Amino acid sequence: MKRRSRNTSVEASANTGLPSVILDSLTIGVICTDDNGRIQHMNAAASRLTGFAQSHAEGLSLHDLLEKLTDDSQSTGELAKLLLNRNGQTSILAHRKYAEKFLPSLNLNSRPLVASGDNALKGMVITVCENTSDAQIAQAREALDVDALTGLLNREGFSRRLETLILDANTSSRTHAMLILDMDQFKLVNDLSGHLAGDALLKRLAHQLAGEIHKGDTIARLGGDEFGFLLCNLEIDESMTVARRLMAAVQALQFTWDGRVYQLSASVGIVPINETCASAVSAMSKADSALYAAKDAGRNRSHVYTPDDDELTRRHSEMEWAGRIANAFDKGQFRLAAQAITPLLGHEKGEHYEVLIRLLDGDKLIAPGNFIPAAERYGLMGRIDRWVVKTFLDYLEHHPQAADSLCMSSINLSGPSLVDEDFRLFLIEQLERPHIRAEKICFEVTETAAITNFTHASHFIKTVRQLGCQFSLDDFGSGMSSFGYLRQLPVDYLKIDGVFVRDMENDQVHSAMVNAINEIGHAMGKKTIAEFVANKQILQKLEIIGVDYAQGYYLGEPKLLDMSRMASTATH
Repeated sequence: MKRRSRNTSVEASANTGLPSVILDSLTIGVICTDDNGRIQHMNAAASRLTGFAQSHAEGLSLHDLLEKLTDDSQSTGELAKLLLNRNGQTSILAHRKYAEKFLPSLNLNSRPLVASGDNALKGMVITVCENTSDAQIAQAREALDVDALTGLLNREGFSRRLETLILDANTSSRTHAMLILDMDQFKLVNDLSGHLAGDALLKRLAHQLAGEIHKGDTIARLGGDEFGFLLCNLEIDESMTVARRLMAAVQALQFTWDGRVYQLSASVGIVPINETCASAVSAMSKADSALYAAKDAGRNRSHVYTPDDDELTRRHSEMEWAGRIANAFDKGQFRLAAQAITPLLGHEKGEHYEVLIRLLDGDKLIAPGNFIPAAERYGLMGRIDRWVVKTFLDYLEHHPQAADSLCMSSINLSGPSLVDEDFRLFLIEQLERPHIRAEKICFEVTETAAITNFTHASHFIKTVRQLGCQFSLDDFGSGMSSFGYLRQLPVDYLKIDGVFVRDMENDQVHSAMVNAINEIGHAMGKKTIAEFVANKQILQKLEIIGVDYAQGYYLGEPKLLDMSRMASTATH
């Protein structure tokens, strides 16, 4: 049977005048039959609309197909007319049934196939499309709004119901609430027991959480391990009670997989739906901010969004910055600047500076302090580090005179890059360019990043130093274990934390800290750099103490590197 249907499908497509590949590219459904009403070919659109795989449908009679599609005897009765009416076009309505739900009805339109030679009838072509009455469109949308794994509403359906509640809140005095619940450390289940375990847990969670809300309220799986709730006509205090009940239900859930017992918890973000809500997108963004504030506060707790909440304002700002950072990469808005590092003891041949990143927004240059916190929170630092390294080394390659006059350049690396093996390999590849002199490159890592990832940081530094590069420990003195770890970290420079430097002229303790760091650094054979030098008095104190280098706005502001030659070269 399969062989016969495969051969006849070619004939059927030939009879229509269209090859199978073209039929399958159409968005409207097409079914081709032989003279006896047996299906010879069904294109991809017809397969999607009817729910029948093409391989299963070919060889069936139209009667068999229609009986499987619908419980409507009237429609099956119309089939005889469809088969007998070979001189014109006939339409019938088939109500598709799936999972005990009726989907939008189908319009089946037939026309006879006529052979080109003797005008004999060789079968029919039936086109299939959805009937588009409002009620049936709503039914189709409801079917598409179901999450396949849990059977709950999905994100699209949740957003539509949220828009309805927002409209109600803006046209009435009623207040509703939206909750977003996210599992704490759900990734651990997938990592330790596999995705089958994770899926099983999500199904159990869906059932458990659905039992904690009232009839008429909404629960949805928004994606991953995130669930959304819409609570109708509920004040914010009452919604907090519901949130506590949901978190308790998660904790009470006993989940075991292959003998491993998991202790579960969840965090919840809460947003009131009232006349201040502008849109579903805005409400979801606020709920995300509240959720992550709950996680930052220690997990297994809830947080309510309020417009005057400083933490949520900061969080929301960071979310917006994350989008702007991604956009800046796409539009080429990042720039490199250099700030001089001035020797205080003797002279150096050539320039010594720190490479800094800036974001160009119109005519305004935005300092990294505005967007780096967002990049750190949303995992974008690795991409920024790669861009800075590659762009600066490109600059040196295209500006040989600037490379020759360079004594030392410092490039900042983030904590995530220190533990990323792919980044280490990327860095080695970049430094092995034929025209790059690695001994002129110094990488700055913060004391906190180095100590937090001590083993990885030590390995990273040792590996890259073998290529000739140097390392500087930035913000030194900010940690409690600074001196204890210093002996074990193979760095060449200590950059004294600017918190101590900028206040040393008026604070004896800070002045003593600078002096102590300088002496211990020298005792270990390392050079010292003082940052945040803002005036002549601070500079003079540093010279008396014997610090090796100074950096700050008093000595020179950051200046953009001239990339014009790179652009010109790229054009050619």
